Amino acid sequence: MTKLDRNWSKIFHDYDILRKIEKNNFYKITSKEINRYRTARLMTKFDHRSNLPKLFKDNNLSILPTKRGEYILSTFDAYQDLPPVTDTIDYVEPRADIYSIDTSDIYSEAISLNYALLSGILMDFFEVEEINHTLSGRMGSSNFKFNIFNTKINSPFEVYVQNSQVEIDGGYETREALYIIEAKNSVPSDFLIRQLYYPYRLWHDKFKSLNLRKRVVPIFFTYSNDIWNIFEYEFQDPNDYNSLVLIKQNRYMLEPEKITLDNIKDILYTIDIVDEPRDIPYPQADTFERIINMLEIFMLDMHTKEHLIHNFNTDSLDPRQIDYYLNSCRYLGLVEEHEENNLKYYRLTELGNSIMQKDFKFKYLEIVKCILKNPSFNESTKKYIELDGHIGKRDIVEIMKRNGVHGVESESTFYRRATTVLAWIRWIMGLVSI
Repeated sequence: MTKLDRNWSKIFHDYDILRKIEKNNFYKITSKEINRYRTARLMTKFDHRSNLPKLFKDNNLSILPTKRGEYILSTFDAYQDLPPVTDTIDYVEPRADIYSIDTSDIYSEAISLNYALLSGILMDFFEVEEINHTLSGRMGSSNFKFNIFNTKINSPFEVYVQNSQVEIDGGYETREALYIIEAKNSVPSDFLIRQLYYPYRLWHDKFKSLNLRKRVVPIFFTYSNDIWNIFEYEFQDPNDYNSLVLIKQNRYMLEPEKITLDNIKDILYTIDIVDEPRDIPYPQADTFERIINMLEIFMLDMHTKEHLIHNFNTDSLDPRQIDYYLNSCRYLGLVEEHEENNLKYYRLTELGNSIMQKDFKFKYLEIVKCILKNPSFNESTKKYIELDGHIGKRDIVEIMKRNGVHGVESESTFYRRATTVLAWIRWIMGLVSI
């Protein structure tokens, strides 16, 4: 049980919260009460369903701020699934006249937003020729009421907000609209609607009071794996938290120096093969984009496993799967364990840090080298190319056994690991089409 789960378990017990929610359909709690157990700011930040404490998940609960220092808990439908991203990417020329942003080091949400503005990505997505960056940071929400669907009573539930704190990552005004952006440095499976709704209501109501017919447009914005993903939404009923609908989405990328199949083959056939690692589990992490995103997170700081579980975990991974992705990064030699103040942290190795600071082509080809230096991956990739992609898991299992991979014993485990090998090979080949 994590520290977060332990503290919420104590709070639920001490305040008899579940019984009171059963009786009243909600429970209000103050920051002062939460602070007795742990800092409220750390105890109430659940940007994705997967961040919620176990007690919340088990009882279908969510938490929303109602004013500064007060929260309401209930069986709210508070999150929105993010749709699958489109396959097509619009390429953008890098700004040759901008030197204060290093395009190989766009890892923070603020920098990714700034470069999206400077490079014309936002103007293209908003379909305008001029925009003004007018908002960012924390501000009061003003006062408003809204309805949110309550799954326990199977109907809308009214919530009253009194000048709660909101934070806007970026606000961009045009002649016709104000675009309010919530930015993330990952591509999650869902997001907390509140992060769009509270700022939306603040400015929708403010414009209405001024008799302005200016649209307020909520935007969910992500940057990961060198790609911007932008989603435009609309609240069809300003008073309904759950009336959010997707209007459009697009993906953008700085025009990269192309990776060719010959680049991959040069590495495949010339790299020095190493022994399979003996002290790190063999990879079981099928989505290589998550590995890249984990490396991006480590570019900003080192982290404990618990911090990763509650902050990196944007895609409903359980703690065991976080372990799989951490170990995969370690298998590649890009992340290492580090002890400090009796806590175990994970951080980029010197090699990992060096690679992640490079431009697109160099960075990804160096990561390909980290994969293909391992004999089972090297031989499987050669077989994949030889068979024009028609390699089976049985072929990969035979290669794994022949190369004596570490810690894989049962036949079913071999086949699960073969799924990862095939996924990584397909990721490598996918670099050629970017």
